[in-house]
Amino acid sequence: MEFEAGRKKERTFAFTLPAFVEGRNGEEVLFSEQAEVALMNANEAILKIRARVQVGMKLRFAVHVPRTFYLENPLEMALSGTVIHVQPAITRVGDHPLVRLRLDRPYAIVARTS
Repeated sequence: MEFEAGRKKERTFAFTLPAFVEGRNGEEVLFSEQAEVALMNANEAILKIRARVQVGMKLRFAVHVPRTFYLENPLEMALSGTVIHVQPAITRVGDHPLVRLRLDRPYAIVARTS
C-alpha cells in the first residue's frame, strides 16, 4: 500500500508495532493508552486506538522498534501528528478505529545500544 503525498508516492511499511499514545479525546479529556501502529511512512502514520478522537486533534506517540537481523540496535521513535482521518472499526469484536495522522516534523529516532 502507498500513501499519496501530492503527486509523489511515498514508500510505506505495513507492520504492527506497539505504541504508547497520548492526547486529548473528543471530550478534551487527557488520555494515554497502549495502541498499535499499522502503517507508516515519512509523512503519515495509521494507528489502531480505542480513544475517541476527531479530525484536527494532536496526538503524541512513542514506538519501540526491536532489534532484528537487519537492524543491529533497537530504535526508539518519538512522534506527534494531527489526525486527518478516522475510519470506524469494522464490526468484529475487539476491532479499534484506524486513525490516520499527518506527522509533525521534526521527530526523534534514537538508536539504543545494548
